[in-house]
Amino acid sequence: MTEQTGPTAGAGPRFSTFARELSEFVESVIPPEEVRQHFRNSRVEFWKGVRAMIDVHIDHIAQAGQKKGASVVVE
Repeated sequence: MTEQTGPTAGAGPRFSTFARELSEFVESVIPPEEVRQHFRNSRVEFWKGVRAMIDVHIDHIAQAGQKKGASVVVE
């Protein structure tokens, strides 16, 4: 008979049960491809919305800059 020593001594069956349960848990929280594609698309749409907000603010700042000052005719 071979004697086991160290931190895994006697932990074989418990460790394999834990590993199996952990694997089942991980598989249960990973969404199917259809769901992942939906979230991927929504992420792209979110960033397009952020870009649109930035563009609005840039236009607002640019228009405010154009209204500064007045034309003066110099003779």
